Amino acid sequence: MQKTIGKAGSGGGGFEDKYTIIHRVNWQTFLDDVNASSGGISLGRDIVYVDNGEYWASYNSMYMLKSDAATNPSIQTYTASHPNSGLLKIDLSKKIYNTSDIEIPGGTWKSPYPTIGSLYEYSGALYMDIITASGPDNPDRNPDNVDHWAKIATKK
Repeated sequence: MQKTIGKAGSGGGGFEDKYTIIHRVNWQTFLDDVNASSGGISLGRDIVYVDNGEYWASYNSMYMLKSDAATNPSIQTYTASHPNSGLLKIDLSKKIYNTSDIEIPGGTWKSPYPTIGSLYEYSGALYMDIITASGPDNPDRNPDNVDHWAKIATKK
């Protein structure tokens, strides 16, 4: 059976109804901070930005320049013009992987494999796949591998 989370802000089935985001930042608040800075601010890592009911996770500490924040772009506009921004949209309509999606014995992923942006619920936490390579061995099944996973939330 496939497990998914409802759309952001959709009442009882919403993301934040089922999960507690570990580090949540309102996108406009972040833009305000960048605009008030002397030159820019890092997006950080494993931070969930919320903008217009959508959730985006940062995964590689990219830097936003003050000049990029000056127009107060939506996160969608910013990521469209900065495709290597280190932000991935959390697709709440996709399947959430768990240990039942791993072959026993062998420990490889069953098909379909997680891909960049896939969610993995493991041991009471929610992780997001942050690597582009996918297959039976990638991403690592150990969500503590910070090169493959961003820990973004805990299960309520």
